[in-house]
Amino acid sequence: MIVCDIGNTNIKFKQKNNIFILSYDEPMPKFDEKIYYISVNKRGEDILNKHFKNTQNLSHKITFHTKYNSIGIDRAVCCKYIKDGIVVDAGSAVTVDMMKNHSHIGGFILPGLKMYKNIYNNISTNLSKEINFDISLETLPLNTADAVSYGAMMATISPILTIANNQDIFVTGGDGKIVSKYIKNSFYSKDLILNNLEKIAKRFVC
Repeated sequence: MIVCDIGNTNIKFKQKNNIFILSYDEPMPKFDEKIYYISVNKRGEDILNKHFKNTQNLSHKITFHTKYNSIGIDRAVCCKYIKDGIVVDAGSAVTVDMMKNHSHIGGFILPGLKMYKNIYNNISTNLSKEINFDISLETLPLNTADAVSYGAMMATISPILTIANNQDIFVTGGDGKIVSKYIKNSFYSKDLILNNLEKIAKRFVC
């Protein structure tokens, strides 16, 4: 069985314990098994179905308790098996969602960490600095480069801690490891969406 997460910037496959992460311009791997997928990107979905004939979109088969209007299927899968806590998916955007007793309470979306360089550059070329993802948040910066990095990380971490209020925080996504190191006692799972998708897909395998 193969599961696939089609995201905004890449396409990810999981086959047993093997993970494949590809951009949309890279050649697709060769698979003979059926592929169970979710998608938030029409272009990526078209590429998948062009290369593989035996696929099934699970998006409309996944139940998720929420009052959130039109929540992304990737967020739903990410949160599905979390009973209580905050779920952070740090990718091209950073999504932050709250779960209570297996129900989705709500959430918000922040810019992805790597977007901040463009954000600052749009303000002023003097602020066009590389983001230091190891910047300390314990002391205030004394130069512009550090101030930019501090601002980017603080803008991401502070809202998460504010709504968490000592709840467990589960972190995933391409930049999840960066985010998790700024949050004490967080639970980091690199492939949370694929792992959850695999659990869901097993219900449909004969």
